[in-house]
Amino acid sequence: MNLNDIAESDLDFTLEDTETGFGVDLIFLDSENEEITIPCQTTDISYFIEPETGQGIESRTIEIIGRIKTFENNDVSPAKGAIVKYYDTNSNLYKSCIRQVMPDRKIGILKIILEARA
Repeated sequence: MNLNDIAESDLDFTLEDTETGFGVDLIFLDSENEEITIPCQTTDISYFIEPETGQGIESRTIEIIGRIKTFENNDVSPAKGAIVKYYDTNSNLYKSCIRQVMPDRKIGILKIILEARA
């Protein structure tokens, strides 16, 4: 098994394990506009939120790293301008807008940049 195969096989734990790994459930829309939950790794989503007021900070961005195979298997094609939803630990719903999608097909990931515009 070469390094690319090993990296792809590790994505299940490093990106998608929401119980004991680094995964965070994010909600995307599929091709039928149905909501689909896909686990991804992400920088701190609270980076969007001003802790003192709870208001969004529009000038900040976060990154999501997701497995291409999981997006394809769920018929989800993240695109610029699409909305991503997520819940914080207090079950508050937040919406963000996709600013950029950068695939890395060599190791099978999508890097998605979100901005607090939704």
